[in-house]
Amino acid sequence: MSSEKNHAPPRPLLIIISESDSLSAALRSKVRDVRRWRGDEPDRSFDGDPADPATYGWIREAPAVTAVIDLEPPERARGALEALRSVRQDAAIMLLSSGPTDVDGPA
Repeated sequence: MSSEKNHAPPRPLLIIISESDSLSAALRSKVRDVRRWRGDEPDRSFDGDPADPATYGWIREAPAVTAVIDLEPPERARGALEALRSVRQDAAIMLLSSGPTDVDGPA
């Protein structure tokens, strides 16, 4: 009999980068670990400048990353997008912003 404890494998990660409380409260997942930028739950939140790649250094080891970015003005949303992409190029990102016209979106 092994003395090692059974540990669940790491779960995919959903991160929410938004100043809107309603967006943060609405996003939950049973199959992903959810972390909120500037959230009110210390074990489920993170802090830092959303345009600084160092803010996202902790996501490197996640098996998969999905992010929702909801920041204004558009330049701030772009900064968060570029910082996140510099850390995890494979992240699936939903950008909710009224400005950037040169990112992928509906035709």
